[in-house]
Amino acid sequence: MTETPEVTPKITQELIRETTPEQRTEPNDPRKTIEKSNLPQETKDAALTIIDAVQTKTEQQKKPINKKAIINLIVMIGFLGGTTACSESWQRRAEEQLDPAKYSDDPNVQRAYSTYLQEKEKQDLGTDLESPVQAPELDLTNQSYEIFGATQEYAAGTKVMVDAGGYGINVRNSPEINSREATIYPDGTIFIINESAGSKDGYNWVSVATEDGEIIGFAATNWLKVLQP
Repeated sequence: MTETPEVTPKITQELIRETTPEQRTEPNDPRKTIEKSNLPQETKDAALTIIDAVQTKTEQQKKPINKKAIINLIVMIGFLGGTTACSESWQRRAEEQLDPAKYSDDPNVQRAYSTYLQEKEKQDLGTDLESPVQAPELDLTNQSYEIFGATQEYAAGTKVMVDAGGYGINVRNSPEINSREATIYPDGTIFIINESAGSKDGYNWVSVATEDGEIIGFAATNWLKVLQP
């Protein structure tokens, strides 16, 4: 994030002092001082706009330009630039709350999120149509393949797989939407249901564990598919 440096009277005085004698042929022209300065272009443009407005107003009223007032306005521009930087920092925090997978430190989540972005980019660009990927044929006699069960009953001991359309599933510390998220697991993750946790917030919740039996939290059954025993 690029921060706009604050423009202060001290900086303005240094800029005027550093100009060459040729550049100071018109000491009463603040516009040339700003144009020859090393300020960011956005700050220059804003300052020049203010100077133009002041010059137009003073010409209409036949009054000399108040250089001190112009410098004060430029200082205000620098302050607003700093305020914008703070606003961008708050925006970043808000994005982290809305899209936690993007900023997660979990390497599994990062890989899943990266894969999701790559697939999304392919769909947006249409590359999936130009270079289709041939899906492997399933050997139904090979037990290494997971097949969805005929019924979706989420009983204790049932093996389930995350199926959330590529977005992954939030496993939480308690069975409710407002609970803090424990972590996000990508599609294809296998869980074992520990027990039912009832209904809340319009969802049916279950306590889930890893295939090794480690209980990790609660998940909504909407994004879990029961696998064939």
